[in-house]
Amino acid sequence: MGDLKVWVFGPVVLPSRRVWRGGLWEGIPVVPRQLPVPGFGRCQAHDRVDIFHQVSICAGDNFPVTTSRKDTKIEFRVARPDQTDNVLSVLNEAAAWLQERGITQWPARFERSWIDEAVCRGETWLVEVDGTVCATVTVDWSDPVWNDTDGSAAYIHRMAVRRQRPGLGAIILAWVADFARQHGRDALRLDCVASNGPLRAYYERAGFVYRGDVAVGGAPGQRLDRGPTTWVSRYEMSLGSRHEQR
Repeated sequence: MGDLKVWVFGPVVLPSRRVWRGGLWEGIPVVPRQLPVPGFGRCQAHDRVDIFHQVSICAGDNFPVTTSRKDTKIEFRVARPDQTDNVLSVLNEAAAWLQERGITQWPARFERSWIDEAVCRGETWLVEVDGTVCATVTVDWSDPVWNDTDGSAAYIHRMAVRRQRPGLGAIILAWVADFARQHGRDALRLDCVASNGPLRAYYERAGFVYRGDVAVGGAPGQRLDRGPTTWVSRYEMSLGSRHEQR
């Protein structure tokens, strides 16, 4: 994580398979306890929360994980259903930028229906820099595209960063890696359109290893038996054990 420091505000919870109903998240652990945070005193937390490398990669609905890097505050928040427009704004800006440069990765615009389910499950995150939404990422715990591969992994989908924040993507990837470790996963996996050479090179520089091409159906991030079919390249990064990371 380099010089990245994280302050944890409580109460905080590990997002799981939560569903938004009637203005409330359902399925949240509610057993409070005091949690010591090395170097940062104590904070109110929930029973399933722990700290690794002075970094907690869990957050509640109103209490974000806040990081500080070179006098810049970065916050990771679980996107609520009423923040879907914020998610779409970032995705559509990135999609337009790709289209303008003739890069085949995403359609010109995203439909709300493509992301609604992930948002309602609490799997989609917004990343704020100094109070402004600058990125989004969705983290899943399964993906049928990888059914032929053993191991326990986290899966990255629909990661997008506004153009005025170069370098934020690397911070997000590092954050998701810690998030996956906290959930006991031993690998981080993602895919991108096979013809997108620059993006494939970016992930390879970040430490991901190519795991073959597969055909997928549906909109970006979807896994359907209908709709347009796209060939994507799969990439995987081993996270190792906590002992190896210390």
